[in-house]
Amino acid sequence: MKTPIFLVCLCALIMGCSEGDDPAAFVPVDATVIGTGNLFGNGAEGISEQNLVISTTEAWNDLLTQMNSVNNVTDDFTETNIDFTQYRVIAVFDEIRGNGGFRIDLDIWSDTN
Repeated sequence: MKTPIFLVCLCALIMGCSEGDDPAAFVPVDATVIGTGNLFGNGAEGISEQNLVISTTEAWNDLLTQMNSVNNVTDDFTETNIDFTQYRVIAVFDEIRGNGGFRIDLDIWSDTN
C-alpha cells in the first residue's frame, strides 16, 4: 500500500525571506508538531507532495476534511483549534511511498527584521 507521509507544525510566526537576505539575521522559530504520520489512502485523499502555509480557519478546516476523507488521521493531532491571529500552520506532505519507515524533519527560521 502506498502512503504519503505528512508533518503538520504549528508555528508562532512565519516571515518571508528572499535570496539576498543576510543568513545571520535569521533565528530559529519555536514550533510545535501537532500531527505526523501516514495518510494510508494510496493518494485517494487527493493530496500531492507539497508544502503549505495555512493562515485561515477555512483553509485549515478544508485541509483537515481532505486529510480525513479516507481515514480519520487527525484524531491523534494534539491541536486542531488554531488561533490564526497568533499562529500559522505549516503542513508538509511527502510523495506517495510504497511502504512506511520514512520521516520528515523541518528546521524553521524567521527573519529578525
